[in-house]
Amino acid sequence: MIVARWSRQHRLAVDALIAVCFALLDTGATLTGASWWPVHPGPLAWVMLAAQALADLSLTARRRAPMVVIAILGGYTLALSLLISPAGALTPANAGNVWAPFGTVLAAYGPFYYCQNRRTAFAAVGVLTAHRGQDLGAVGDGDHDRRAQDSGRAAAGPVLQRPS
Repeated sequence: MIVARWSRQHRLAVDALIAVCFALLDTGATLTGASWWPVHPGPLAWVMLAAQALADLSLTARRRAPMVVIAILGGYTLALSLLISPAGALTPANAGNVWAPFGTVLAAYGPFYYCQNRRTAFAAVGVLTAHRGQDLGAVGDGDHDRRAQDSGRAAAGPVLQRPS
C-alpha cells in the first residue's frame, strides 16, 4: 500500500527507474551478443551503444510525450538497421537477432495509454512496427518468419489491451 501510494505520487521517479532498467538491460543484452553487437567493435559500435542507452533513457518521458519516445526509439532502430544493412558499417556477430532495443516494446504502449487520439496511437505503433520490419527484412536468413511473428506480437500487444 505504501509503495503504491509512493509510486502514484512520484511517477517521474518511477519512469526514470524503469528507463534506467531498460538501458541496463539493453546494454547488457547487446554486449553479451543477444542483439546487434559486432565481433570486433570499433568506435561506431561504442557510439551506437551509447546512443542506444540514451534512447532507452527517453522512456522517462513516456507519460508526458509518448510520441517523442516512439520517434527517438524508432529513429535509433532505423539508423542502426541502415548502418548494418545496406551500409555495412556494422556487422553483427549474430545476424539472426532482432536489433531494436527492448525499450521499444514499452514505448509502444505509451500512445494508447497517454494520448487522446487513438488514430495517432495506431499510426505511431505502425511506424514503429515498420522500423522493426526494416530490421527484420535486412537479415535474410531462414529465421525471418519467427522474428516477424515476435515483432507482430510486440506491436499487437498494446492494441489488444485496454487501458484500466
